[in-house]
Amino acid sequence: MWLGTGGIDLGALTGFFYCFDLRERILDLFEASGGARMHPNYIRVGGLAQDLPHGFLAKLDGVIEMYEPRMRDVRRLLQKNPILQDRMIDVGIISAEEAVNWGLTGPCLRAAGIAYDVRRAFPYSGYQNYTFDVVTRTESDAYARFLVRLDEMDEAMRIVRQVRKVLDEPGPVQSPDTKFSPPPKETIALSMEALIHHFKLVSESFRVPPGDVYQAVEGPRGELGYYVVSNGDNRPWRVRTRPPSMYNLQVLKKIAVGELIADMVVMIGSLDPVFGEVDR
Repeated sequence: MWLGTGGIDLGALTGFFYCFDLRERILDLFEASGGARMHPNYIRVGGLAQDLPHGFLAKLDGVIEMYEPRMRDVRRLLQKNPILQDRMIDVGIISAEEAVNWGLTGPCLRAAGIAYDVRRAFPYSGYQNYTFDVVTRTESDAYARFLVRLDEMDEAMRIVRQVRKVLDEPGPVQSPDTKFSPPPKETIALSMEALIHHFKLVSESFRVPPGDVYQAVEGPRGELGYYVVSNGDNRPWRVRTRPPSMYNLQVLKKIAVGELIADMVVMIGSLDPVFGEVDR
């Protein structure tokens, strides 16, 4: 999404079709596993909604096989393009110290030379079991942010290949504790206890002990975190979201000073904001 639309921002239309062809195949995987292309309700409390459907791994293998030649084409189109380089190099520079002070995370921070990645700093979902590099640059301009994201796509596919090797191994996809995750559907018609647990979870959910917790993940744009406070009820008492796009976009007022108006679209594109996170 970022690479295809980012090229359009600078007038490079061809890359959009190269990227969105691959993106469609990835969304097909979302749809096959979770039933929706944009918002698949696949990850649940206690595990996953279901096991991967028949034929999923063959589609995944097709995406893995397609990725490298497609990215070679895109890099030839965009990365070495002299017009795009002229538009991005030395534009929107922010130092490492300023990046930290403004609360930047994700590629915007790593392009300033700071190797902070939530997956490495605070591992979750098994990321500690996989080998990948935290990509950094030191130029801190729009082109550095572009290169960091390109290289991070390669690192993401590196993780996917490691995950693919273990997907053939059978194993549970959901916690057996039915007080927190729904019991298997095939047992609901046979067990009154399973039916009761299912009804309680759907109608009331479950109660969390009083306290607070902050949990973050490494999203495409940086640290996406949630601070949740419980008073012991079945609903959170307070919820606070830390959206990376809102923090990253605020630095625009700093990096835009002294630049050309024509470069504004370059700087916004290099920050890669999702305005659903920003318009609060």
